[in-house]
Amino acid sequence: MKFSAMETSIGIFGAFVINAVITLIAGKLYYNPQHPQEVDSLTDFSTMLQGSLGSASKYIFALSIFAGGQSASVTGTLASQYILEGFMNVRVKVWILRVLTRTVSILPAFFITWAYGDRTSDVIGACQIVVNFVVPFTIIPLVKITSSPMKMGVHKNSIVSNLVLWFLCFFLSGLNIFAIGQQISDSVDSALMSWVVMSVLLLPYAGIIAYLIWKPVSVQPDAVHGLVRPTGKLLDVQQPHQLA
Repeated sequence: MKFSAMETSIGIFGAFVINAVITLIAGKLYYNPQHPQEVDSLTDFSTMLQGSLGSASKYIFALSIFAGGQSASVTGTLASQYILEGFMNVRVKVWILRVLTRTVSILPAFFITWAYGDRTSDVIGACQIVVNFVVPFTIIPLVKITSSPMKMGVHKNSIVSNLVLWFLCFFLSGLNIFAIGQQISDSVDSALMSWVVMSVLLLPYAGIIAYLIWKPVSVQPDAVHGLVRPTGKLLDVQQPHQLA
């Protein structure tokens, strides 16, 4: 767990540095209040990068994009593997897992680019909307589980950690709802129709989020011993008397 956390922290920090550099370069070199210039694809950005910083910059940019994609793919693969093997006891050969995950992550982007040309900005925007939509369904259960003494015992989050995590959870969920609403508003011409669409979609969505926050954490009976100590303390399998 320690090395996994270190690896994740390094990857996230590297992604932050790359995004910060891209934003700073774009703001410094390309933004002109009198004649603003839009970049609609990664190809256009790499061309602008090459024109300002030399030919090597576009290859460094391409490598950073490739590394980011591989990191995201590996993270998704490992997360799925942990869930399948650890929680569902389903084991899949490593090469099958690699082929399936790479196919799912690469083939859609390949065929979209092949059919419609370089529309990376539209694809990235659509992917961000999907990610925004599903984020609360992952972070809320994680915060609830890691904060629960029934699930984590002595390893549960501290009070300060709980406050910080719940604040971030509400803040991110609010930003996601705002982003989805803004996307709907930009896609619909009529203001009245946009409010109708947002009400139909966002009210059930907000209701589901509220239900996830309200739903109490429960512990199912142990498959072997049939009983879980209600105090929330972790049972030590090395001490059989605790399992009586």
